[in-house]
Amino acid sequence: MKKRHVRKVDRPGLAHSPGMKVLCGLVIVTVLLGAVFWTTRLALSWLKSTPFLALRHIEIECNDDSIKEWTFNRVQALFGKNLLVIDKAQVKNNLLKNPWIRGVELDLKPPHGLNIEIKTRRAVAFVRKGEDIILVDSSGELFLPSQENLTKDRLFELRGELDRAFQAKFRKFIGLLDRYGKILCHQNIASVTFDKETMTVVTKSNTIPLVFKLSMPLDTQMKRAEAILYHLYSSGKYRYVKRVDLW
Repeated sequence: MKKRHVRKVDRPGLAHSPGMKVLCGLVIVTVLLGAVFWTTRLALSWLKSTPFLALRHIEIECNDDSIKEWTFNRVQALFGKNLLVIDKAQVKNNLLKNPWIRGVELDLKPPHGLNIEIKTRRAVAFVRKGEDIILVDSSGELFLPSQENLTKDRLFELRGELDRAFQAKFRKFIGLLDRYGKILCHQNIASVTFDKETMTVVTKSNTIPLVFKLSMPLDTQMKRAEAILYHLYSSGKYRYVKRVDLW
């Protein structure tokens, strides 16, 4: 009698099915991502509490010693705080409350440092608003009420149409005064009046009105003003001059 051979065929179980392999892979990836997330969270929590990142040095860059000292007094409470928990936006906003500060840049210097760069305003003029006097900085922005005695000797009066269009011309004019002004300088200007087409600068000495045309290059007119004033003063002819058109 012949033996009967039974052929066994292994059927793939559930564990070997493609769907189960994908599911197992997803579970493994999820576990790994969760581990990475919690490890990162714990690491950040440790970094925010470690004394190895405590603030110990504050460096302030500022061209005005009084504002530099004021700034230090406002930020010294940060000493000992972890660099990662310092709210730079809040620190910046607190410093900008000083009207003489135009801009603030904060830069963390791990492990223990903070650098603060202060950009200050420079008052160059004043405007009258009724009985009030408002200071004007070198960019043409009105920023601070002032006292009468502060403005008489140091600043000139600004008059006329002080809209947004005037600010660009005013910034340019202040830059030219700083660069070229020898006779026509900050100390020798009594007033500057803007209208739509011209800028009239009146000198303190001998009150000569110099009229700039705003549609023409101010630098060319500034150089011409310097040359004309030098000629008028050196020749004594300034006594007879009522107005100078610079275009």
